[in-house]
Amino acid sequence: MRHSFSSPLTALHRNSLYAAFYGGLCFFIVLWSLGKLAHKDGTPISSGERLVVIVAWALSTVPALWYAKRLRRVSADETTLYISNFRSEVSVLLTQVSDVTVGHLGRWLYPTVMTIHLRKPCKLGSEILFIPKVRLYWRGEHPVAREVKSLCERASGNQRTEPSG
Repeated sequence: MRHSFSSPLTALHRNSLYAAFYGGLCFFIVLWSLGKLAHKDGTPISSGERLVVIVAWALSTVPALWYAKRLRRVSADETTLYISNFRSEVSVLLTQVSDVTVGHLGRWLYPTVMTIHLRKPCKLGSEILFIPKVRLYWRGEHPVAREVKSLCERASGNQRTEPSG
């Protein structure tokens, strides 16, 4: 039976960051084209100042888009890891997982993220980034990381004990 490791926040983060980027860009372009961008005293904003705002906005949102593009949905059964980029899904044997790491992109802005490192790259890459389900824990390893590692160890043990042939 399949078990999901990804939080519902994964899809929310992925979609909301794209919406904020493209929505902000459209909003800025509309304001710019209508001539609604002006200084507090009413003087129009120059093209140079507009360009600075666009470049600063783009540079601040590119890392968020890079993060959002890499987010995956992850689930597994006893032998297989299922990885989805929300358009397609690939299956990877749990024995292909080399490590599971937990990171924090920012304590308040982004939630805890987890990366599953694969021995061989699959169609979606060799490092699978996802937001794990929220679990309360005080110290030690994140419970989802322990669960994924445990599944991988069991899959590796089963592979070694099964007779070949």
